[in-house]
Amino acid sequence: LGASSLQVSVIKFHYYEVPESKYSKKTKKVGSIEVLGKGWDPTLGGLAFDHRLVDYMADHFNREWRKARGHDKDIRDIPRAMTKIRLQANKVKHVLSANQEIPVHMDSLYDDMALSMHITRAQFEELCEDLMERAVAPVHDALKSANLTLDDVTAIELIGGGMRVPKVQAGLSSVLGDKELGKHINSDESMALGAAFFGANISTAFRVRQVGLVDINPFPVAVSLEDLEEREEKADDEEVWNKQATVFKANGKIGVKKTIAFTHDKDVHCSLDYAEPEKLPTGSKSEMQRYKITGIGEFAKEMEEKGLGKPKVSLQFEMSQSGITSLVKAEAAVEETYTVTEEVEVEDEEEGEKSNETDSTEESKERKMEESNEESTPEAETKDETAGEEAEDNSEKESKTDEEQSEDDSDGKDKADAEEKPKKKTKVIEKEKKRTHKKTLTVEAYHVGKIQPLSKELMEEYKFNLAELKRKDQERFMLEEAKNTLEAYIYKIKNKLIDQEEDIAKISTEEQREGLSKLSMEAEDWLFDEGDTASLETIKAKYEELTTPAEKMWFRLSEMTARPQAIKELTDKITEVEEKFNKWVTNMTHITDEEKSDVAEKIENARKWIADKEKEQEAKAPHEDPAFTSEEVPSQILPVQKLVARLVKKPKPKVEKNETEEKTSSETDSKTSDEPDKEQSSESTEKEESTEATEEKEEPAGEGGKESEEAEAKEDDKGEEDTGEEL
Repeated sequence: LGASSLQVSVIKFHYYEVPESKYSKKTKKVGSIEVLGKGWDPTLGGLAFDHRLVDYMADHFNREWRKARGHDKDIRDIPRAMTKIRLQANKVKHVLSANQEIPVHMDSLYDDMALSMHITRAQFEELCEDLMERAVAPVHDALKSANLTLDDVTAIELIGGGMRVPKVQAGLSSVLGDKELGKHINSDESMALGAAFFGANISTAFRVRQVGLVDINPFPVAVSLEDLEEREEKADDEEVWNKQATVFKANGKIGVKKTIAFTHDKDVHCSLDYAEPEKLPTGSKSEMQRYKITGIGEFAKEMEEKGLGKPKVSLQFEMSQSGITSLVKAEAAVEETYTVTEEVEVEDEEEGEKSNETDSTEESKERKMEESNEESTPEAETKDETAGEEAEDNSEKESKTDEEQSEDDSDGKDKADAEEKPKKKTKVIEKEKKRTHKKTLTVEAYHVGKIQPLSKELMEEYKFNLAELKRKDQERFMLEEAKNTLEAYIYKIKNKLIDQEEDIAKISTEEQREGLSKLSMEAEDWLFDEGDTASLETIKAKYEELTTPAEKMWFRLSEMTARPQAIKELTDKITEVEEKFNKWVTNMTHITDEEKSDVAEKIENARKWIADKEKEQEAKAPHEDPAFTSEEVPSQILPVQKLVARLVKKPKPKVEKNETEEKTSSETDSKTSDEPDKEQSSESTEKEESTEATEEKEEPAGEGGKESEEAEAKEDDKGEEDTGEEL
């Protein structure tokens, strides 16, 4: 029970299994909500209870007002007073939901008259007696639409602020019997949270726990079909073709598609409407959408030329998850039956019959041959020659008959195999087949009634209006920001002239200070007078006019202390660089005198620049623009620093080192000692061994000397680099 309407829904909670992921075979359980039935009262809500209290309080005030003033005016004609009464009535309803009575006092409600009264819960329930009865009726409607009874209901949950009224709860308890009225969820926020959660479920931008929902459409939707041609063109006695059907029944599931089919040979006009307009909310229209479906007549003529019948038209309608019905597909089809010849394999039964006939003829021929042989025997005895020839012929015949018997045996085997595997032959037969001619029809949609979708022209116009509003908002923001900036700068000038009066007096004249103060006061007066309607460009121009002289004064004020500090730092830096360079250059023998003098010259130039600029500044008055700024001072040491850094990186010249002679006198000793004495030879060999040992000892010593020299050179280079870094 909300603010404006009452809704009752019969819900079924269950679950179904879905794969855990796209490639997983495991399943998980997903909770689902299925709506089985609905009942509602579109005008019964919390506001209806408020209106009863408002009328009761207004009538009470009218009686007191008319009695005191002697007129027949009605407080309901005073909007401001009625707004106060409505707010008080809502408060009274909330208090009476937990208390038995409440005193109402509204001082000076209107015409110096106060509203003072007491309202009890019994009075409130008496005022809303008929509303309490209406609150029970949707419960029966919901159960009826779901084809259920109260015994099938397992739990009841109350949602909405209006359910806090005790009389409403008492009425529901009387209807629902001993079933508990649940109040486990937030009555005010649960609807919004549920809608947001389900919206996140069907959206791809959010990832939340999956929950299924199957809702129903409480209103039936019907479709009407008629010829697309104008009725005025038809004769009066001509029959008008039309068809009607309910596509989506009441309390049917949403998110489904349904198809209707009919046979027709002309273009049709399709109308989608609510089938029961009386059940719609007050002010709603039954018209939904209209379609012009063309291409049926043209397709029917093509099929007629081929000798086929009328096309079968199929229209597919969809009710989306949002409950919006539309025509999604229109198609015409004609089924054609035709005959084709095909070759099929069948068993050869005639061949078996022919073989039986040949066997019977051969048996009759053999019998005739035997009879003829019996008759010719007496003639054969008369002649010897002929008898001898016949004997030869008989021998030849016997040999032939043996061969024939063998052939007959093989033929008998083949025939036996043929009887086991019957022969097949191809036969041409005629067969009927079907094919379907299809054509997608052209659909043109349009709307009727008050509520229509936006056209392209309106869409472009609205987009332009939104862009224009955005531009105006941006201009307004910039204008307000410019005004705030100007106002803040005015206050800055006033505060600085007071807080830093002594310092500003050192760098400005009395006329300059008075002129700046006067300028700020004029800008302030202008801002709060003409500035309210001034444009952005005018505000910016006024800001420039005020900041130009003020910024010059602030700059001289800051330079009064920053400039001497910068000169002092530069002088100290020059002295430090000069001292370190003189100390460092004594160890850098590879630095030429010309390079040393170049460094000294640049140092002298920096000092000369300081002296010249200080002399120029002394010649100027404090209220004039300075001869130089503090930002120019640090850059004078840069040429010296660059030159010293370049000299630090200058490499030392390479020193040529003399190679030590590694040859020993052992070779000369071996040449001069030619005596064959064994002792001398042994001594010479000992000397050679000793000299080789000394050579081996001298070599690492020489390498160690080289390493020590290189280490000393590296230390010198390191010392030079450190000196350069300091400089």
